[in-house]
Amino acid sequence: LPLLVTSGTLTPYDTFMANQSNIIIGTPGRLASFLLSPRGISAVRVSELDSLILDEADRLLVSPDHRRDVERIMRHLPKQRRTHLFSATMTDAVEEIVGLGLRNPVRIVVNLKDKRTGEAPVERRTPTG
Repeated sequence: LPLLVTSGTLTPYDTFMANQSNIIIGTPGRLASFLLSPRGISAVRVSELDSLILDEADRLLVSPDHRRDVERIMRHLPKQRRTHLFSATMTDAVEEIVGLGLRNPVRIVVNLKDKRTGEAPVERRTPTG
């Protein structure tokens, strides 16, 4: 069961333990508070976490506070993990985070329509490292 960590989550650690959650969802600040607090460190076995998913990565990294929290979370998680960055635009900030904490990154670009030729969707996978 997923656990949504929000300001309204009264007992996130108890809920996490009771539900045996395997997915934690929240903003970078809430996740950092949840994972990096003494209670979070004892409740969540980060060595067993294998994925980090960041939606709207370009927007998350523009804010210094969000960027700091994302970097703290990434340092806390195991090096051997999958990190998925989703963004409608690839900004310099997204490129920087790729360089900070990702090994063997692959960029997947999906074009809804090739504007030059009007052809159907095209997907490209290219190593970025």
